[in-house]
Amino acid sequence: MLKKKIEAVIFDLNGVIIKSIARKLDGINKIFNVDLSQEGLYSIFYPVYMEASLGRISVQEFWQKIAKRLSSGYVVTGREDDVFLGQIELKENDVSDILSSLKRRYKLGLLSNFIKEWAYNLLERFKLSEYFDGILISSEIGERKPHLMLYLKICEALKVELEKSAYIADEEEDLVVPEKIGMLPVFIPGEAFSSKVGITIKSLKELENIL
Repeated sequence: MLKKKIEAVIFDLNGVIIKSIARKLDGINKIFNVDLSQEGLYSIFYPVYMEASLGRISVQEFWQKIAKRLSSGYVVTGREDDVFLGQIELKENDVSDILSSLKRRYKLGLLSNFIKEWAYNLLERFKLSEYFDGILISSEIGERKPHLMLYLKICEALKVELEKSAYIADEEEDLVVPEKIGMLPVFIPGEAFSSKVGITIKSLKELENIL
């Protein structure tokens, strides 16, 4: 079977470019001076994060809702993002080198279920914005993957046919739609540890060998 002619490589952010934020919730303890377990933090964080990642509430409203659950007298200062995002790390230390190498041969895109302000904050902090020819964050359009529209929109932004694009994600559910519509699905362990959909890689370094 002939290899697909890939012209664009599209990445998820959380769990692919950066380490999963769901496993980095201790910053919330620090912000609100509490001492909850990861499970306790997640149960409070996730429902509010879902709203924000759909663009239904602002970042300030996100922190206000978290504060209401954890510290009724807390006043949101605007510095919460700095504390929380400051602990987020790149998944692979040489990701900029990997993206730089890929950019010589492919258009690069970013498609993520995330809060747009956080996404752009992290991209600037890690100096990665320059590598992407198109960026689409769920909160910008009010839908989350695996909604078909998001995959169509990022390929449209990159001016590439679906069949000539690859999508790299760390959850199987985000790869089902790409596979159905002709994109090349690539799985890398992150939020999930395995996937029955797509080609599995262990590191982004492997991309050049499979594309």
